[in-house]
Amino acid sequence: MTPLEILSGTFSVINGAIVFGQFVLKLSDVDGDTRTCIALLQRVNRDIDEAETLRKLKYPTKGPKCRQHLRALEAIRDTRNAAFEVGKLVCVPKNGSLGFKNRLQWVMSDKESFVTREKTLHYSHVALLQVITTMESRPRIMSPGDSSDSRPPPYDEVV
Repeated sequence: MTPLEILSGTFSVINGAIVFGQFVLKLSDVDGDTRTCIALLQRVNRDIDEAETLRKLKYPTKGPKCRQHLRALEAIRDTRNAAFEVGKLVCVPKNGSLGFKNRLQWVMSDKESFVTREKTLHYSHVALLQVITTMESRPRIMSPGDSSDSRPPPYDEVV
């Protein structure tokens, strides 16, 4: 063997060891990735619930739906669907520790899918937050049959 062949073989072995080490590190990071995914989904689901509550408060259930109401419905639906797609990738073990098979599946395929789906979730979540901000600044619209009257009493009744 020539010195060049020996050097080439040595570098190949070193490269293989480095790649294997990176793979092992990725396997050990799966628990942290899972916790991050769960925290993200919890935050998004709280915002979805808040948007649903505001939508019911700000827009009457009867009557024609205005453009903002339809936009709110669409943003809620898109964010809920994106969160569902991300949630399909997250595996939560009952005993607190992920098995080797689940770790391997995450590193080999699910992590790349998560990155793509997380981008979709991010964009739909931003739209949902904008809708929430719009709804919070909008006065409440009373339904025709709404019994709660938010008008103040006439001045002569207060005295």
